[in-house]
Amino acid sequence: MSDHGCQPTSRAFMDACRLLRIHQAFTRDHNPKGNADTERVIRTVNEACLWLQEWTRLFALVSALDRWMTSYHEYSLHSTRGYRPPRPFEREYYRSHSTPFGAA
Repeated sequence: MSDHGCQPTSRAFMDACRLLRIHQAFTRDHNPKGNADTERVIRTVNEACLWLQEWTRLFALVSALDRWMTSYHEYSLHSTRGYRPPRPFEREYYRSHSTPFGAA
């Protein structure tokens, strides 16, 4: 999710997205809060993982990011989820909200 700023709408960025088969989605015009959730996630990842060191090897970066994301989803507590981590919260939610009928 991107705003309509100069970086995500630049030809180089859009060409890279097409090459990597990334579908670009944009916020609505004149909606300053439209990208707030995405920006907050990016800030969290940067502060908690990416900015902690200088990355010189792509594999090391990808590996660290994968470990951080697993830890974040399995163990980080969120007040909006009753101080439960995201993944266990979602499992419990879907278990308690599933229908008793299976798919036909």
